[in-house]
Amino acid sequence: MSHIILFFFIIAFSLMNAAFYLGVLFYLKNKQLWKIKSLFFIAYILFLFFLGGLGYYLSEIALLNNSLFYNVYRVLHVIGYSLLIYYLPATINYLLNRPWKRNRLFWVILASLSYFSAGIAMMINGISPLWNLPLGIFFFTALVFVLLDGLRSLPLVQDNRGRITITLLYAGTFIFLPLLLIVKIIGAQFFTDIENHILYFPIQTFYFLWLALVLIQFLMFRILESDTVPLLLSERSLSFFEEKGITLRERDIILCLEKGLTYKEIGQELFISSHTVSNHVASIYKKTAVRSRVEMLNTLRGTMES
Repeated sequence: MSHIILFFFIIAFSLMNAAFYLGVLFYLKNKQLWKIKSLFFIAYILFLFFLGGLGYYLSEIALLNNSLFYNVYRVLHVIGYSLLIYYLPATINYLLNRPWKRNRLFWVILASLSYFSAGIAMMINGISPLWNLPLGIFFFTALVFVLLDGLRSLPLVQDNRGRITITLLYAGTFIFLPLLLIVKIIGAQFFTDIENHILYFPIQTFYFLWLALVLIQFLMFRILESDTVPLLLSERSLSFFEEKGITLRERDIILCLEKGLTYKEIGQELFISSHTVSNHVASIYKKTAVRSRVEMLNTLRGTMES
C-alpha cells in the first residue's frame, strides 16, 4: 500500500514540476514581475510537497523515523509551514496589488511565529496529542482565514480565466482542507505522529495533484495564446482612455512613455517638471493597478491579463 501511495506522489510531484516549468515558459514569453513572483510561489509549494514526500519515505518505507535525516525533515517542515502562513497572504496581496494593512500584517506574523514556536516546542517535548492536535487546528484555522480573505477579493480579478482558475484552486482547497483537518484530529487522538502522517499524506498528495492539474491548464492556455501584436496606444481612441479614468494629460504621458522617453524628456516635451510627470505616472499606475512602466503599457495594450 505504501508503494502505491508513493507512486501517486511521484505522479503528483512530476505534474507540479511540469506546472513550474510551464510557469517558467509563461514568464519568458512576456517578462513581467508579477509572473516571476507567482513562479516563486509555485516553487515554494513544490518544496513543501517534496518535504511531505520525504517524510513519508523516511518514516514508512525506509523506517528511518529516528534518524538524523528524519529530524532534519521535521525542522524543515515546521519552518516551511510557518513561512507559508505569511507567504500565502503576501502573494495574494501582491497579485491583487493590495498593500498590507498594519493589523492584518501583525496577526499574520504573530500566527507564523506562534506556529513555529509551537512546532519547535512539540519537537523538544516529544510528540503527543496534547501538542499535535492544537498545532494542527491552529495552522488550518490560520489558513482558512487567509483563504477567506482572498476569496472576498476574488471579484477584483478582472481576467475571466484567471478568476475561474483561482475559483478551482479554492474549491479544491475547501474540499481537501476539512479532510486533512479531520485526519489530523483523529490521528492526534488515536495514532502516533508517524501513523498520523501516513494517514495524512495520501490526502495531501491528491490535493497537490489537483493543484497541478489546475495550474497546468491555466498556464498551457496562457502560453498558447495568440501573439498578435496589439495596437499602439497612439492608435487608441480617446474614449479608450476615458473609460479607464485616464485624463488627457495622463494620456499624453502614456504616449511619451510608449516612445521610451525619460521623465525629464517627457517634461521637456510637455512643458512640465519631472516631479509633475512622476506624480502623473503614479496616478496612472494606481488606475491601471500595476507597478512598472512595462506592466502598465502591456496592460493598456491588452497583452497582460490582470
